[in-house]
Amino acid sequence: LTIVNAALGAGVLAYPYAFMSAGQLVGTLVSIGMGVLSCVALFSIMRAMATAEAESPMPITNFGDLVRFGLGERVAVTIEGLIVIYAFGACISYLILLGDVLTPVVQKMFTTMSKNVVRNLVVCACAVVCWAICLLRRISALKYSAAVAVLAVLFTVFMLIYDAFTDPCKEGDCEDLQQDDHYYCGWRQGQPGISLWPQGFKGFLRSLPLITFALQCHIQTAMVYPEMPERLRKPRGRNLVSIGAVVLVMVLYIPTGLSGYARFGLATQADILKNFNIKDGMADVSRACVAITALCCFPMQHFPARAAMYGALMRRRASQLGASMTTP
Repeated sequence: LTIVNAALGAGVLAYPYAFMSAGQLVGTLVSIGMGVLSCVALFSIMRAMATAEAESPMPITNFGDLVRFGLGERVAVTIEGLIVIYAFGACISYLILLGDVLTPVVQKMFTTMSKNVVRNLVVCACAVVCWAICLLRRISALKYSAAVAVLAVLFTVFMLIYDAFTDPCKEGDCEDLQQDDHYYCGWRQGQPGISLWPQGFKGFLRSLPLITFALQCHIQTAMVYPEMPERLRKPRGRNLVSIGAVVLVMVLYIPTGLSGYARFGLATQADILKNFNIKDGMADVSRACVAITALCCFPMQHFPARAAMYGALMRRRASQLGASMTTP
């Protein structure tokens, strides 16, 4: 579940938009294809970790260590720099997401305050919570929060599926796609609405990064592997873990994409929760669930960057200490 936790997050909200861009059939096929590639990558990383642990005289505890063992110091430093940049962007995006999903809920409690003030307070409060969670020493400490994150996403998935079945988007449902700070389903009379195929080649290309990055959990896998039980680190165990993680993410994400697009059609937003009225109680519960998921996932993005920066600091101190000891 810790690997699943690394993949969950804002991606689930963008999946309906990705399916709107790619079409229901193509979006599903691309998701499955990316899931297969993701699974193969997890196989390779865990196998490489097992080999490195067996052959390296130094402990291999993160992705940077693995690259350093296989490709040398220069490549490892470059990769670790990219990991830090990626993690910084991911953490910022999670804070933005938390501001987006919690502001409509919190503003109902503070009606006299402006939306911008409420949003700033929400982001600051979430940043403090994220900072506290990131103080954990071991990534395995997040295993319980991973279960909470999965359950929280599950509620959003069920809500979208229910809405798609009870109130699907139909031709002629709406002419004005935006009213009262939310978006109605979009299938104008005489125009294509729910489609199996992409909205042109640009639509297909637009869907690829949304689908691909939603499955990103590979950097964290190198940190999860050393803390896995011995029985799961054997070839059969680690392969089952990889398959199970990808399948679980697919089971959550593909229905989200299909049902969200089926519910809102061409009005589907990049953040599916923006399609719901701010007065919708179920949507508020879903916003809270997504916020819980984001809070649980935030440290998963932070851990690899922290490990890279801490490792660089320790190596620098070791080199300085070695230089001082050799100086007459």
